[in-house]
Amino acid sequence: MSLDTAITPLPGAGIAAALDGGELFTDLAARLSGEKITFRADGPSPVWSLTAAERGPLRAKPGVQGIRRCGALRTGSGRDVARVTAVYLPYRIPDAAALRNLCMTSEPLGAVLAPLGATRQFLGAMVIFSGEIAVRTRGLLLIGGVPVALAEEQVLRSFAVAP
Repeated sequence: MSLDTAITPLPGAGIAAALDGGELFTDLAARLSGEKITFRADGPSPVWSLTAAERGPLRAKPGVQGIRRCGALRTGSGRDVARVTAVYLPYRIPDAAALRNLCMTSEPLGAVLAPLGATRQFLGAMVIFSGEIAVRTRGLLLIGGVPVALAEEQVLRSFAVAP
């Protein structure tokens, strides 16, 4: 039984509620699926000039650039979990090994930042009633109270219904 069908018959609502508690999405997806979660990039992660909508939550000044990371989260067995887009600020991540992992491995952002004490501040979710996406969530990842990344997940309905 999925988290969603245990709480409500609306796929995605239970995932949105769980993320409101501050859990990292990667941890939640691993717990629900019982599998390790990996990241598959859509392509290279470019340097990105933050938009005003990104600068606000990240508390960044105009002109600040970050790294934009887009792709998909998958279970260890290869099931797609979510499409993800994140912008992270390398200069705020206090660990060179973590920065290398973000650039050179298939580790999800949350999995790389969790050992550094990262927490998630829930910024909202939208449950979608039809189509491939069940819920869109947005969160701010913080290390020591400092915002280091802004992440958005589009959780697939197939995962929300049967993780």
